[in-house]
Parts: sequence; structure tokens; C-alpha cells
Amino acid sequence: MLSIRMVETAMSPKPSTICPPDLSGRPFSLAVERRFASPPADLFEAWTERLDCWFAAPQSVLMCPEVNAPFFFETTHAGQRHPHYGRILRLEPDRLIELTWVTGAGGTEGAETVVTVALAPVDGGTVLHLTHAGFADDASRQRHEQAWPFVLEQLESQLAGSSSAEAKSGDFERDGDEANPRPIAPVNYDELEMAFDFVSSGMPLENRAYISLATGAIEYRSEFDDKDWDDEGETDADDVEFDNDRFIAIPHKNGLDLGQHLVLRFADEVLPGRYDQVADFFRRKGAYSRFKDLLASEGLLEQWYAFETDAQERALREWCADNGIPLVEREAKPSP
Repeated sequence: MLSIRMVETAMSPKPSTICPPDLSGRPFSLAVERRFASPPADLFEAWTERLDCWFAAPQSVLMCPEVNAPFFFETTHAGQRHPHYGRILRLEPDRLIELTWVTGAGGTEGAETVVTVALAPVDGGTVLHLTHAGFADDASRQRHEQAWPFVLEQLESQLAGSSSAEAKSGDFERDGDEANPRPIAPVNYDELEMAFDFVSSGMPLENRAYISLATGAIEYRSEFDDKDWDDEGETDADDVEFDNDRFIAIPHKNGLDLGQHLVLRFADEVLPGRYDQVADFFRRKGAYSRFKDLLASEGLLEQWYAFETDAQERALREWCADNGIPLVEREAKPSP
């Protein structure tokens, strides 16, 4: 099942002539590069069919992955929703995606900019090179230059959670040709679960948590706070750089298919006669409230919570295994 609604009817007919925006009067641009363990095909799919698993707000994406097709989605930042609009200019399967990119205040300020994502296979993984051009001023360029690394970090986290075979072979020596697994300190499972709940309590990228490969400690960051936090309390954000050589980002529940996909799986197994009704909940806002109201009326809330808890633990443990993260298990509770 694709996570992005394909809206060919609503999006067509499309003009036959591709008209890239004129950027000559807006010279400000940026470039970001990141190395991924996943193959180019997975990254291409993430950008064209699974935006709401790692970037966009769930159920906000309207996109038909065809050249000249318009698209729309929303993101959230500091509790505010931000619409994104654009057109697909170029698509080369597993190699390149080029989009026009328009956001409002605090973003591109209404300017039609251009985002180009180039994918190059390397050593079983991919080097992603992103350029973003056409900003009207340097302040807008700088804001996006700070934001894109976090967005790509969330993409990497999602891919690590959903692609186990690639994730296992994805830790590379940055200056060598051979795969070299990173040594990772054990992580307390209870602390991991708490951090996962924190990351998943907001929209993707609102709350983030990172495992230190050297110590197994978990550090927190939130868009709602001026401060960062670690297991021991407050820490200075300026002193922490969450690079791939020292940290691994804990995924959002959407990246482990624990959001809408889990709800629909529960409906299919437990409420097959109400599956279409549950699926319809997700066509507008307030889906989870309506879903839980339905469960309450059917006396199934406790069964759902147990189902959700079990699925979350299995997904987290699988994610840890895929990424070579050793776990310190829960302490056994004394018998009464």
C-alpha cells in the first residue's frame, strides 16, 4: 500500500510544456550532501511515494510522481503547519528528482525555488546531493541550509527502520571502500522506549532523540524548547553535533510503520467489517480520535493498547538489531 494518495484525476490534465522558473534574479542557493546505506531505489521511492513517512504530515500529501504534475503537502514546525507547493520538473528513476518548491513566511517567502536531488550509487549505498536554488535573499537561504541536514537525517532514520538488509550493511568507513561496522555501546531498553515515545509524540522532526554510539546515552532535542536535554539533564545545544560517526537518530513511529499502517492492520485483524470506515477516518483530520471513539464503543480500547505496545516493542527491537545496537534489558520485577 502506498502511503501517498495518488491523485491523478485531480491533478490532470497537465500542460505538455515544462516551464522551469526563472531564477536569474534570485541568485542565492545551497548544496547539501549525505551518504546513505540504502540503495538509490529506496531513496527515489521515499521522495516520490513515501514523503509522509519521513517529512510531510501524515495524510497531507497530494502527489502524482509524473513530470509536470503539481504537488502539495504540509510539514509542522514549533506546532505550526506549513504548506508546501510545487511542480515536478524532472524525474529519472533511481537517479534524480527535481521539483519547484514554494513555501510561505519563514520559508521561501512565496518564491518559486528549485530543489534538485541527485542520487549516486556507491559501495552498496547512495550519496545524495541536494541543491536548493532561487532564494530571494541570504536569510532565507541560511534558514534552509540549517534545516535540510535535519530533514535528511530523518530520512536516514526512516530508511534504517524499514530496510533491514540495507541497514545492516550501511555503516561505512568514511574514508575507505570497505564496510566497517561502528562499535556501539549498549542502550537501556526502557530509556530507548521513553525516547521513542518522545520522538513520536509530535510530528516528524518536531522532537528528536539520538543515541551516543560511544556511551549508549540518549540526548534529546525539541523544536519547542530553546534547551537540549540528555539522560542527565540540560545540555548546551551549541556543544552537541549529532553527526553519523558519533550518534544514531531514533526513528519516529511513522518510520517504523507504527502510525496509520498499524491502525489499519488492527482493523483488518480485529474489525474486518469496519475496515472501510476506519480507512475513511484518515481522509481528514482527527483520525485517531475517531478511531479511539469507535474502539471505545466496541469495548476494544484495551485490546488496541496491548496490540500497539506489542507492535512497538517488536519494531524497536528489530530496528536495534538491524542497526547493531545492543540492548540492556529491563530489570525483572520482584514477585509479590
